[in-house]
Amino acid sequence: MATTPQAADALLADAVAILDGRADHLTQQGLRVWEPCPDAPALIVLINEYAELIEEAPGAERYTGSIARRGRPLPSRW
Repeated sequence: MATTPQAADALLADAVAILDGRADHLTQQGLRVWEPCPDAPALIVLINEYAELIEEAPGAERYTGSIARRGRPLPSRW
């Protein structure tokens, strides 16, 4: 949970790093969809007052855009 714009920016950056790692793992395994499990749960990001966040931490917008685009299966490599 982040309570300042700076903490939210850092939290979103961490979320993108997790998503990058998961995408790499899926690619290595030849999979397209992340299946949550107890050792690797679903990653859920809730943002309250998005407009205020972007105003106070404009860099956060690149992270939110990246997260939003990943809400679908990875493209097939075959």
